[in-house]
Parts: sequence; C-alpha cells; structure tokens
Amino acid sequence: MNLAWPSRLAGVVLVALLAPRPVAAYPTDEYARTGIRRLQWQFEIDTGVRKSSRKLAPGARLTHDQIQLRMTAAGRDFELTEETPKDPALQKGLEEILKRNLFKRYNVAVLDITDPATPRFAAVHENDKQTPGSVAKVLVGAGMLRLLQERFPDDVGPREAMLKDVRVAADDWAMFDSHEVPVVTGPKLENVALRKVKTGDTFTLWEWMDHALSASNNSAAAMLWREAMLMRLMGAEYPPPTWDDALFKRWDRQAMTEASFDVVERPAREAGLNLEAFNVYMYFTTHANRYIHAKSSVATPLAIIQWLVRMEQGRMVDPWSSLELKKMIYLTRRRVRYAAAPELADAAVFFKSGSLFQCKPEEGFTCVQYEGNEVNVLNALVEVETPEIPGATAEAPAKKHVYLVAVMSNELKRNAAADHGKLASEIHKLILAR
Repeated sequence: MNLAWPSRLAGVVLVALLAPRPVAAYPTDEYARTGIRRLQWQFEIDTGVRKSSRKLAPGARLTHDQIQLRMTAAGRDFELTEETPKDPALQKGLEEILKRNLFKRYNVAVLDITDPATPRFAAVHENDKQTPGSVAKVLVGAGMLRLLQERFPDDVGPREAMLKDVRVAADDWAMFDSHEVPVVTGPKLENVALRKVKTGDTFTLWEWMDHALSASNNSAAAMLWREAMLMRLMGAEYPPPTWDDALFKRWDRQAMTEASFDVVERPAREAGLNLEAFNVYMYFTTHANRYIHAKSSVATPLAIIQWLVRMEQGRMVDPWSSLELKKMIYLTRRRVRYAAAPELADAAVFFKSGSLFQCKPEEGFTCVQYEGNEVNVLNALVEVETPEIPGATAEAPAKKHVYLVAVMSNELKRNAAADHGKLASEIHKLILAR
C-alpha cells in the first residue's frame, strides 16, 4: 500500500492506495541473527524440512554472505548527477525500448554498475516528479538505522540487539491496511497465516521493518516510522516502559511532525542527496497521519538511482546499515510486476515497488483496481544481479552483471504490471548485450 491520498468529494472521485501483492525479502538463513520468524519458515521449506510447493526460485536463494555491496572499493566516490554523461549505446537502446512498446508515460533511469569503476548511465525523463508511493518506505528503513547508528556509533551488536529484542504491539497508528503480512507462531514456528495486521499484533522492530520493506505493509511502515520518531524524541530513554496515551501526550503535533520528518530526511541529507527529489512526508496509514501535519511527497527516477548508489557505496548511513537495507529489499517470494520478468528468474532481484490509482467520472468508464483514469501510478526501485558471467579466465575473472533501475509510470486505464515486466525483460537483454 502507498501513501495516503487527499480525499475528494464523495461520488466524484474514487481513490485507492495499493501495494504489490505480498512479497518477501531478506536472505532466509538469517533467522538466528535477526529473530525474524518468517525467515525460518521459508528456510525450512527451501531445505526440505517442511513440505511445501512454495520453494524459492534460484535467484531468491542467496545466503547472507552472498549479498554484498558492489561499490565500496571501485566506484566508492562515483557521483551520479544531472550532468553525468549518458552512455550512447545504452541510451539508444532504452529510448528504442520505450518507443517500440509505446510506453509514453514512463520516466526511467538505468545505471549499469557491472564495472563499478566505469558505470554506464541512461535515462528518459529522469527528473520528472511523481508521488513515490511505497518506494519511499526505504527512507523510513534508513531513518531507523540512522538512529541506531547515532546511539551506538562504534558497535553494531547493540543495534542488532535493539532491533531483535524490542517488541511493539500494533495500535491505532497501524490502522488501517488492507494488505497482509505473514504471521508465524508456535514453539517450533509451525503455524503461518497471511492476514492483515490487527490491534495487539506484536512484532520486534526487525520484524516490523521486514513487513514494511518486504511485504510493503502500510501498518508496518507506520509502526516502524512511529518507533523511529520516538527514538528521535526520547533519545537514550527509548524504549519506553509502556506505549500508552500518556506517552504520546508528552509532545504536541508540531514536535512529532518535526521529529518524523527529521527521521527520514537526515540519512539522505548526510549522504549528499537532494531532499527535493526524493522524500516522504506522509505516514502510510490514515490514523498515523492524525498525529502530524502531513504533506505531499515526491520522487524522481534519478533520485531513486542516486539513493541506490549510496546504498551500494556503503554511504547510506554506514556500511552495516547499507548492507542491512540491501538485505531488506532482497526479493525472496513470488515475483510480481517488474520483478516477474522470466529473464530475471535466475538473478537476484532487490526490489521495492509502489502504486496508486485515482478515478474521476467518465462516461462509459468503470473504475477498476490498478486502472485509474486520472492517476495510475506504478513505481519500481530495482537492482538486478545475474549469476556469474560464464567464460572466466585468470586474465578475466568471473563477475556478475549488476545494474540499477528506477521506473515511474502513469499509464491511465490499464494495469501496468505486465508492461513493467516487459520493460524489465527488454532492459535485461539490453544490459547483457554490452
């Protein structure tokens, strides 16, 4: 689900905030370190301990040590800007793809970092702004990790302990969301259910982050952001002994607004990114927005790629936080939209998407989910890493094709999910043809 959208007159405009169908991220062998219960469930399926047809595709089975940042040495100081030259072959190929498929309402940026020392850039309408939708949840995740880094600057152990041990129950901040999260229970984690978050559901901070960035659950994103806001306001007093009305009455609406915005702005600002081109200033649930002065948010394809570059450079907060963010968006369940392209089946895909549709009265038109006639936004933040390129020699060691993609479309009256998949297929072929 995406950001809340201003309401219009009843009967005049229908607005729906939607997300990708539930997907999951994070390498599944990380249960012992993180305590994210969903990971162990999926790991036991993949290793045959549990019988299920839900085994992951090859590209979704990387172990935690196989997920690495790609620009911490070569490319560490690379800066992608509006003045960065576009690679002629890549640019021509991208323009031809969009023209051939009649993808007119598309803003796309691609950065090939297969050789991180010499990235190749191509883009079309890369500075056009659009609501980021659920893609902006990565900003919330970075905000939480930045606060942990501030509190424990020299030791990741206490950061991990807080993420793993602090348990928070869903309350009115989490209301409402129509999308589901995997809820795993039982002494042997033997029970799993996909359902909406309910009042009283209790998850650790790490699990709330996982639900927000993998399942793209709005309730989880609101709860994660709320806890980061509390960290900013309470400092070393966090976590509070209780989460009750008295706690939130300690601050007025303006104080909570300023703290909330500071949470998501600070990591990007410190990384040297443009806050005017990628931001989020609205909680992901209606009830959470009652506590702050929410306002509209924007993103551009160029800014999304810049954010991914900083992550790959280990400069999104710090190297540990950057790697944690990359693991959080590692796609480890059924792939949808851009990630559904069959050409990506064997590739590792790091993915965050978001959508929003809005309808207005039109004779002969019926408003359908994902097919708005006024707004029909579908966005994707993507990184693709292929298996090792064959034919390695001592002179030319094996390497992977690695590239970053940002797609922001607004195709009216049609579900753009299949089009995003087609675009993914063609961009993949273009990259591999270098």
